[in-house]
Amino acid sequence: MLRVIDAVKAVKFIEKLELPVIGIIENMSGMICPHCGETINLFSRGGGKKAAEDLGVPYLGAIPLDPEMVKTGDEGRPFILHHAESPTRKAVDAVMENLVKQVES
Repeated sequence: MLRVIDAVKAVKFIEKLELPVIGIIENMSGMICPHCGETINLFSRGGGKKAAEDLGVPYLGAIPLDPEMVKTGDEGRPFILHHAESPTRKAVDAVMENLVKQVES
């Protein structure tokens, strides 16, 4: 819940600066199990989408925690280049596509 409160505060601050809010991304939306590849809900999900709806701003998507993303980042290797078929890569791609649509409009 604190993450959502922080997002709401950020949106309100950006609005006070009279800047456009491009959207909200729900980070750490579940975790990809390193053994089976299924999503484990460590935290509540859907808070980002609900906050976006409540604030009237675009919801750009959700990105799960992924131990492989941490590992490749620590090794200095770009995750998205080495894990094309992972659910996390697909989530990042979806968020990026939504982000591009928002920026173009």
